[in-house]
Amino acid sequence: MCRILVVEDNEGLRDLIRTLLSHQGYEVVEAANGVEAMMQLKIHERVDLVLSDIHMPDMDGIRLIEFLRLNYPTIPIVIASAYIYQIQDALKRGAIYHLIKPFSNQQLVDTIRSVMVG
Repeated sequence: MCRILVVEDNEGLRDLIRTLLSHQGYEVVEAANGVEAMMQLKIHERVDLVLSDIHMPDMDGIRLIEFLRLNYPTIPIVIASAYIYQIQDALKRGAIYHLIKPFSNQQLVDTIRSVMVG
């Protein structure tokens, strides 16, 4: 079973993503910001994909991408934001896919499948 780390400060959206991905057969680990994501990565010996918001308190998605590229260079990163300039910055720093908020359930599922297959 693929394990996905979902990093999103909006609890309602995080719950929705967890529920949707769980119903698709993925194991979901959650974090509300980059600092919590770093802790989850230490707890879980394997994470197959990180899905992260960009604008979050304490440690934003850009700093998280930088941390992941230094410490976990093989984990694919999908970034989500409503702002194109943030997405462009995230892709330059090592995210491989993006979702533009608001995204549909189907867009989320299709993106995750593409990353996991490809």
